[in-house]
Amino acid sequence: HLGGGGEGGGGGGGACGPQAERPAPAPPVTVLENGLKYLVAPVLGQKSGFYCDQRDNRAMLAELCAGRRLLDLYCYSGGFSLAAAAAGATSTHGVDSSAAAIGLAQ
Repeated sequence: HLGGGGEGGGGGGGACGPQAERPAPAPPVTVLENGLKYLVAPVLGQKSGFYCDQRDNRAMLAELCAGRRLLDLYCYSGGFSLAAAAAGATSTHGVDSSAAAIGLAQ
């Protein structure tokens, strides 16, 4: 949950209240993997930004996707969708609850 007055209501003017200044979010960084560039926002929301341990799985999926459609659930920044599209998938559809994460994938 982003924004709002925080837990417990009240919305007072303490360090976490609406009057506290928040630093601007860090800009996305570019990650190069298997010839593809991914935009990654390491401090966006509750997730780390990019699942590096899934590199081999993205490469394996890409080998299977030429001429096929892909549904990428909980896609975050679209790593599997982008790998599939680059490998010739006819379409990919990424679904995630985070609009900001979907923005990175687009």
